[in-house]
This record gives sequence, structure tokens and C-alpha cells, in this order.
Amino acid sequence: MRISIIILILFSSNLFGQNKVHPYNRTQTEFDKLTEKAKKTDSIIIASDKMEYREKYITTGISEGSIELTDSLKVEIASGGFSTYTYTNDRTNKIIKAEHNQTVHYKYDVKDSLNANTERLEISIYYENEKAYYAEFNENHYDNENVISTNRFYLQLNAKRDEIYYSNGFQEKIVKYIIKLSEEIKSEK
Repeated sequence: MRISIIILILFSSNLFGQNKVHPYNRTQTEFDKLTEKAKKTDSIIIASDKMEYREKYITTGISEGSIELTDSLKVEIASGGFSTYTYTNDRTNKIIKAEHNQTVHYKYDVKDSLNANTERLEISIYYENEKAYYAEFNENHYDNENVISTNRFYLQLNAKRDEIYYSNGFQEKIVKYIIKLSEEIKSEK
């Protein structure tokens, strides 16, 4: 009888203990920590923006440019622009966040951007000690009347990228693009 009770206790504690260490639960906990950390960074930026100029401790930088895509015959097939906002902590002189927005109007058979299919990317990259650790990626495709598609990804940007298996090739491309973009933003500082 005692052995049955001991086995039952071990079995039930092992069964309930698995919920705490199940990979999904760890993933959700880690994701929650990342989003909370990102929210804190956003609140610091908002609080600084509300201060008078002499008291602000977050500096906002901006870079803008145009985008033009051509086909192999050098015929323009798309045009648009981008803007990148960087938020730097004045006390540490380190970037804490970057927001990159990019809009491209694909013209194909139309002559103006009002009737074109549009792709809009919105990327927020969060840094700790100027090392990107988290990103939010939004991609929207639409024309002048309809939303065509929307993709949203939340990405942890850790150093072990080469060891990760991606079930979706698009996700892997996004991560590589964001890491490259992050390095370009830091180099322009």
C-alpha cells in the first residue's frame, strides 16, 4: 500500500510539474517578459517627450529617404520612401529603440501611386546596451480600396540565430533583414 501511495505521489507531482517546464509555457513567459520590457522602453520615451526641452533625457533622431525600384530594363516598377526614428538615452549615449517605416507603391500597369498596390513595413527594434534583443514587424499590403494582406511578427533577436530551425522561410528572411537593419542604424548613430 505504501509503495502504491509513493508511486502515486511521484507520478502526480511529475505530471503537474511538467506544466511548469513545458516549452510552450516557457515560450509564453519569455514573450511576456520581452513585451513588458518593450512597453517600459516605450513609456520612458513617452515620458521624456512630455518634458520640456531642457529636461528631456531621450533624444530622437530621424533619417528619411526615397525608394525607387526598377526592372531589368530600368523601367520604374515601384517608388516610395522610408523614415527611421532612433531614440537615444542621453545619459548613456546608447540607442534604446528604433522605428523603421517603409512604404513602396508597386505600379505594374498603373501610372500613379493612387491606384498602385502598396506595401507598408513598420519595424520597431528594441535595444539593451545597443544590442537588439526584440523586434515587432508589421507588413501591410493594400490598394486604394482593399486590404490585401497583413502580417505581424514578434521576434526575439538572440545570438543563436544559426541554430534555429525556421518552419517558414519568410520568418528567417525577416529576422536577417531586421538584424542587418539594426546594425545599419547603429552604424549611422
